[in-house]
Amino acid sequence: MRTLLVLTLLVTAACAPDVPVGAPDSAAPEAAEDVDVSIAVGTDAVGELPQDVFVPVDVAPDLVVPTDVPPDAPSAPDVEPDSGPVDAVVVDLCVGKTCSDGNLCTTDSCESGKCIYLPTSATCTDGNFCTVGDACKDGLCLPGAVTDCSDGLACTVDSCSPAVGCAAVVSTTCDDGDPCTLDGCGKSGCTHGAAPSGCDDGSPCTLETCAGGACVHTYVDGPSCCTSDVAAVVKCDDGNPCTVEYCVNNQCEHTAPKGGCCISNADCTEGNICLAAICDTAQPQADHFICKYVDQNPDCTACSGQLGDCNDGNMCTVDTCQLKPNLCVNTPIAGCCLDDFDCDDQNLCTKDECVANQCQHPGYPAGQMCWGGTCDGQGTCVPAAPMGMVFIAGGTFWMGCNALEFTACVSHEAPQHKVALTPYYMDLTETTVAQYKACVDAGACTVPSQQSPAPFATYPGYPDHPVNNVSWTQALAYCKWRGGLFDLPTEAQWEMAARGSCEKNGSTASAPTCATAMRTYPWGESPPTCTYAVMFEGPQYGCGTNSAWQVGSKTLGDSPYGLHDMAGNVEEWTRDTYDPYYYSKSPAKDPADLGGGSAKVVRGGSFYLEAGYQRAGNRDYVVGSGSSGDIGMRCVRAYP
Repeated sequence: MRTLLVLTLLVTAACAPDVPVGAPDSAAPEAAEDVDVSIAVGTDAVGELPQDVFVPVDVAPDLVVPTDVPPDAPSAPDVEPDSGPVDAVVVDLCVGKTCSDGNLCTTDSCESGKCIYLPTSATCTDGNFCTVGDACKDGLCLPGAVTDCSDGLACTVDSCSPAVGCAAVVSTTCDDGDPCTLDGCGKSGCTHGAAPSGCDDGSPCTLETCAGGACVHTYVDGPSCCTSDVAAVVKCDDGNPCTVEYCVNNQCEHTAPKGGCCISNADCTEGNICLAAICDTAQPQADHFICKYVDQNPDCTACSGQLGDCNDGNMCTVDTCQLKPNLCVNTPIAGCCLDDFDCDDQNLCTKDECVANQCQHPGYPAGQMCWGGTCDGQGTCVPAAPMGMVFIAGGTFWMGCNALEFTACVSHEAPQHKVALTPYYMDLTETTVAQYKACVDAGACTVPSQQSPAPFATYPGYPDHPVNNVSWTQALAYCKWRGGLFDLPTEAQWEMAARGSCEKNGSTASAPTCATAMRTYPWGESPPTCTYAVMFEGPQYGCGTNSAWQVGSKTLGDSPYGLHDMAGNVEEWTRDTYDPYYYSKSPAKDPADLGGGSAKVVRGGSFYLEAGYQRAGNRDYVVGSGSSGDIGMRCVRAYP
């Protein structure tokens, strides 16, 4: 006979949560309805209890079951409820299991043989990608705020899927079909910025511009550039008689060597000899008369027909013999040398060296004297500049703002375009008060509109500071007073002096990377601070002085040519009339907008302006008859 023990539990009809261990009776829900739940426990083995049963100690504190009884033991008598305790062990509901309800919003533990699940306030995730900040409350994971899926673009429809999260679908196409624009989508809708690179055909022999919504490719001459196959015969000749020169996309190309063509005997097979660039297959070399060099011949060109060779002892020639007539041909090898004298390039700024039979021409250090000037350290003799001026060798650079590298380009700084300039001279510093006063004293210039001690005014009390409060007309008059070759710089001259040529930026005129190599500021790419320029850096103008500084005070901000204050101190008048669209139509060489408009271009930032105005490509304009406390000038001189 099996003795059964009936365990009666108090639970709520609505399956109320377990009462925490040790909690007073009042902690149980008031509305709970008592229900009897019976669990049978055998005497020979503890009955299987559901693993998630929670037995509060204050409900059945004396729950007992008989200990294991041998199979042959007599049956235990029925136990009456009032008959008192029997030998028993406490039921341990945690044995052989882990107390885990799988709920991230409860803490699970085992106490006094029972699994305890208490609510927690930890963070959680409700599995919905469209909510953020989910948190636990009363044992439940409650969703947080709705995810903001807005991308700020007017051309997309934004939505959220609980399974994958935010998604944006393009609702409007921004392609305007114009290869001369860079199409995109912004906060206010479609944008169509200038994109001259979209017209780039990859050829170093063409200059790309946009006109009327179409790409225009203008031929630019260069060492490997040509206009036709006829021109390529001479322009593209590589000195190899076995190739044919032709012109493709204005660039020189060369066919593969023709079969049977040769430069020396080594190019011929089967022992044939090379005669007049053709391998002679009539007889092998052994059957031909081999010429012998005749020392007595002063021209060193004849050979006798006797056995011998045409070796002239010069390792820098290719020695061959033409049999009809018998003449030795000793063709020089380009660039080959025996000593330094063979490498003389007639350039006083290069050191001529013969290294491993090859000529090399490293530049002498900058400053070494050459005819009419000094060496620049790169093998070029720079003509001596007038006192206080710097020689700008001209060349090629990219003018304007590169929209692919600087997102805040102003529309009148676009498109970025390739410009070639002839050489010129430019003042090392901005025109000083002392220099301008000399013109006033000579009766050729008029005094500035404001004079010291007026706010910001430098004339006449600050002789080493840049003169300010002068109009465009006054600035031009000063430059012309200095001589017939002097003038205000064009915009292009000013910007090249501030940025440098392609070579000054580590590139070449023919390289497509020159456009992106252009420096943003005269000193490079470091953000503008008072280390580099006299500017507004707060809380006062002029790096805390509320005025311009003595010229040349910020040498760390010098341009690639060593020019001072090309950013900051005072803005500078240029010769050009202001036209916001001029960059889209300016010529590729020596551009200058000399129209009669009243607004004139000023360049260079000033002590009054913050960092964004110190860029080398920044354009500003003022009515030519006007003047300002932060505008001055510097002059250029034509070369030579």
